[in-house]
Amino acid sequence: WNFRGLQDVDAWSNCPYVELFVNGVSRGIVEPEARTRRCTWKGILWEPGTVKAVGLDERKRPVCEDEIASAGEPYALEVEIEEPAAKPDGERFELKANASDAFIATVRVVDKEGRWCPFADNQLRFEVEGEGVYKGSYNFYVTEGKPLEYHAPGDTELQAEGGLMRVAVRTTFKPGKITVKVSSDGLRSGEASVRSKKI
Repeated sequence: WNFRGLQDVDAWSNCPYVELFVNGVSRGIVEPEARTRRCTWKGILWEPGTVKAVGLDERKRPVCEDEIASAGEPYALEVEIEEPAAKPDGERFELKANASDAFIATVRVVDKEGRWCPFADNQLRFEVEGEGVYKGSYNFYVTEGKPLEYHAPGDTELQAEGGLMRVAVRTTFKPGKITVKVSSDGLRSGEASVRSKKI
């Protein structure tokens, strides 16, 4: 809930009716579309705070709800190691120390309450410690006055896009702990770790 101006707000529900609230003020009750179960409120003026969809029964009594809140100013960086892919039987692949396996680390710019900041575009600096090799990511931007390899794969400085950035890290031949650290001027740094396993 961080856009500006007039917005169309969507929700999906299997309830007979859904009511929308912006900062506690009702913006109307709608019936979900029969085929898609989609509810739409058109021309809602954005304002910072909370937006809540409340599912109602046949008598228009509340039975469930979902609420989201506007993010504040960027405050910190959160780093998460993405889970490895799963095999068809549901078993997860192991991260092996074969100098070939890799994993993805996702960085989110968040506010003081830990809410993702979707408009953040901070410059991020990455560092990998332990038995991993930074492979990086890239930005679509071309920055005037900077060399072509700036923000290209392998560059340890990247710009957050939509408050996010994902980078790849490869294992070495030695099993052990791999730590991804991220910093940015004016923000609390973040880090996350994973262990590669012996072949």
